[in-house]
Order: sequence, then structure tokens, then C-alpha cells
Amino acid sequence: MADYTAPDSPSLRDIMRLDGRIDKVENRIDAMDQHGSRGVGALQVQVMELIKDVSALEARLSAELKSVRTNRWQLVGAFLAAVLPIYGLLIQIVLTKP
Repeated sequence: MADYTAPDSPSLRDIMRLDGRIDKVENRIDAMDQHGSRGVGALQVQVMELIKDVSALEARLSAELKSVRTNRWQLVGAFLAAVLPIYGLLIQIVLTKP
């Protein structure tokens, strides 16, 4: 196995290059602060539109569920209206059977 050797310590030139890059990043951050939100406004508008769409979808879903419940009760009522007279006739037949 090869022995592990620590990397060479950074030179003054490497430190100066890194310092320059840090200065560039700081300048870009300062420029962003000076020029405003850089797209945050557009993102905010898109989020607001998404909220509106979700609200509309929620309203449509609620109406659809209400419709399904109403239709279910209509089916139960139709079934009972059809079965109860037949059930009454069956009871009469059973009771009058000798």
C-alpha cells in the first residue's frame, strides 16, 4: 500500500485567487440587492396563480362530491320505491297462504 501524504499547503497565490473569487461573489450579491428581487416577483405571481387554480379545483371537487352523494340518495330512493311495493305483496302472499 502506498503511504498517504498530506496535500501541499496552499500557496499565497492560491489564497489570493480564492480571495478574489470571494470578492466577486460578494459583489454579485450586492448587485442583486441593488437591482431588486431578480425574478422573485414573477415567482410570487406564479404561486398566486397556483393558489387560485387549487382553490378552483377544490370547489369543483366539492361540487362533484355533493352531486355524487345526491345521486346516491336518489338511487337508494328509487330502489326503495321499487322494492317496497313488491315486499308488501310478498308479505300478503305469505300471510294469506294456507
